[in-house]
Amino acid sequence: MCYNIYIKNLIGVLMNLNRLVVVVIDMQKHFLKNVPKNDREKMINNQVAILRKCKKKNIPCIIVRFDKYAKTISQLTNVAYSLNRIFVVEKSRDNAFNNSLFVDILEILDCDSIFFFGVNASGCVWKTAATAKNKGYKIYTHKETIANDEQGFLSSDHPFVTWFTRMGVYFTNSNPSELF
Repeated sequence: MCYNIYIKNLIGVLMNLNRLVVVVIDMQKHFLKNVPKNDREKMINNQVAILRKCKKKNIPCIIVRFDKYAKTISQLTNVAYSLNRIFVVEKSRDNAFNNSLFVDILEILDCDSIFFFGVNASGCVWKTAATAKNKGYKIYTHKETIANDEQGFLSSDHPFVTWFTRMGVYFTNSNPSELF
């Protein structure tokens, strides 16, 4: 029990929850339809659990969606829209930083850390995370909060996992919602 409390406190310090924002990327039916069902369901359940923790801890969330592929799935928006600080940004390119509204929101929130989840991990999530890292943000994700369309969860030797492990914090062992 003490060990679990220590780990939770360590993770809370590591991520600095006071200056953290959660960024949800492209969780739209179009991008999710080819994700293997078990991975898709587990990923969505983990994301919902994290959003519930965000509500309890007043952690802001930015939902980023590709403009031509409709709205973010309702399983997420039903929870996300109840948050105190929720923002929705549409993008027309893979990297969310190409939208000045996204950049402005991050500046207004005065965050220094971003926890990413969504699809496609090796596309839009990676490009946005790479730009965030280049701009000085600390970046985080969990292996069961991101996926690729046909692959689902990524193997430990996937180039994105290798990159994220070097550049940020890529959680693998804990329940994703226990990180908050």
